[in-house]
Amino acid sequence: MTAAAERGGPPPAGTRPRLGFIGIGLMGTAMSLRLLERGWPLTVWNRERPALDPVLAAGASEAGCPREVAERSDIVLMCVLDTPAVEACVWGEQGVAEVGAGAGAGGGARLLIDFSTIDAGATRDFAARLRARTGMGWIDAPISGGPSAARQGALTAMVGGEAAELAAAAAVLADLAGNVTHMGPVGAGQVTKVVNQAIVGSGFIAMAEALHLAEAAGIDAAALPACLGGGLADSVLLQRIYPLMQRRAFDPPLGYARQLLKDLKAVKGFAHGLGLSLPGVENAAERFGAYVGQGNAMADIVSIIRLYEQERQAGGAAAEPLPVIDAHQHFWDLGENHHPWLCDAEPIPFRYGDYGALRRNYLPADYRADTARHRIAGTVHVEAEFDPANPVAETAWLERLAAREGLPTVCVAQARLDDPEVAAVLAAQAVRPMVRGIRHKPRAAARPEEARRGAPGSMDDPAWRRGYALLSKHGLSFDLQTPWWHLDAAHDLARDFPETQIIVNHTALPADRSVEGLRAWRAALAGLARAPNVALKISGLGLPGQPWPAAANVAVIRDAITLFGADRCLFASNYPVDSLVGSFDAIMDGFLQAIADRPEAERRQLLHDNAARLYRF
Repeated sequence: MTAAAERGGPPPAGTRPRLGFIGIGLMGTAMSLRLLERGWPLTVWNRERPALDPVLAAGASEAGCPREVAERSDIVLMCVLDTPAVEACVWGEQGVAEVGAGAGAGGGARLLIDFSTIDAGATRDFAARLRARTGMGWIDAPISGGPSAARQGALTAMVGGEAAELAAAAAVLADLAGNVTHMGPVGAGQVTKVVNQAIVGSGFIAMAEALHLAEAAGIDAAALPACLGGGLADSVLLQRIYPLMQRRAFDPPLGYARQLLKDLKAVKGFAHGLGLSLPGVENAAERFGAYVGQGNAMADIVSIIRLYEQERQAGGAAAEPLPVIDAHQHFWDLGENHHPWLCDAEPIPFRYGDYGALRRNYLPADYRADTARHRIAGTVHVEAEFDPANPVAETAWLERLAAREGLPTVCVAQARLDDPEVAAVLAAQAVRPMVRGIRHKPRAAARPEEARRGAPGSMDDPAWRRGYALLSKHGLSFDLQTPWWHLDAAHDLARDFPETQIIVNHTALPADRSVEGLRAWRAALAGLARAPNVALKISGLGLPGQPWPAAANVAVIRDAITLFGADRCLFASNYPVDSLVGSFDAIMDGFLQAIADRPEAERRQLLHDNAARLYRF
């Protein structure tokens, strides 16, 4: 049965089922706003609390967990990332299934509509178990069309489930989708979505390659959709997606590259289970896998054209340089966000002296210009002293930036470990998809002779340590910025919390380059290196008032690698902060000089592989 649902007005007041929506991401936000505009009462929940703001402002009410959504709804809608996410929302702690037996008879939900794209076999299993436990029905209705179509009620929905339950869901589906097709029993919608994603994933690659060919050949690439319209090459992809690629219009994103890669892998697995080989899908998965592997997991799917641009630019190179993950860099937009040290009139004491040159926006286009000579495969954004009153806002901004610009790849977020509210901040940061770790600079003495153990706010402070102890619960690493004269405390921290990975920032700040100063720095590093859960970022080696000292820094870099080993050191630029003391080229070239005599495998570790492992790229 195929039915483009009737388009009347909203259901009459008093007859509308109460709706709940779990998963307020790109699609969930657009669908929720559409339902609210159509007059549906809506209760919402999302794992990442800040994403709820637009729908709450539009009139939705908030639930504290998926179970509460089900208790306060007649029909639960769900749109989350993948099969494990659906399982967690339904069967996890405080999940939908905890609404109990008799759903629909005593005020709880009687039907769940899953708009996610997940495994068909898992869907059938989840549906049978949920009905047995609660009496609740299940419709799988994966969708296609993107956020813009959702806002217009013009999605395509591929539906699996019982006809009677589809009838109960018809009014809701009619307000979201212009094309609703019942493909069979539960699970049939997911199987149909597999076919859909085979077409879509391969189609995105076809559009990228057509554009790549047109631009390389020098024809008017923008005119192609009009030229080919009405012919056999015409399609929605050509008329809608190709122009976005051609204009490099990647914001707002249609979807994330990691999501389409996930779907293409699912298509491959499904086909292999049927004994089928699909070379076109295999190629699309390889292409998106290569793009995501360069650090573009959160980039718009339309931006896959960048992969072809990069390959074309590298085509004439004599010898391809090793890929680099910059393990420590920063972005800021001072017109949009508040960084007190950059925005406030009064400067702070700073190890490089006057930092007035940093009081300007620094965004991915600036970084790409600074790093143009080098093969940057990804970056780790480290918190940039954002407004401490709202540290999660910096993470949310970075996710939007990454979706639009392709950088950064992952981030180390802010949380003040001695803050009484740190548990809530860590929980909010940990669920953000880009977050890999936390940085909070512990209190430090200005000079070695002033160093004392046990100071408030230091690594010995019980309150600070209580916050630190929560990192392992969330699987977060810790970026430690402290001078070398506090590395004894860092060693004790690593010993007492062996499950937490520590990554020391800026080579432990060897600012004193006297013979005695470097000897003390080496001794402190050697002591810390005995802790197996500590790694070292080689960065921050500038000295105030002078250009980046290549000769002296090469020796420092070599000492650091000797002490920690090539498997626990990683390159980082600290850009744009270190632009105060040297160009990116000078810093990168100095590091390459320091490791030039090492085997290629070790150079690859230092430049790329260690960062990819430690920050879980």
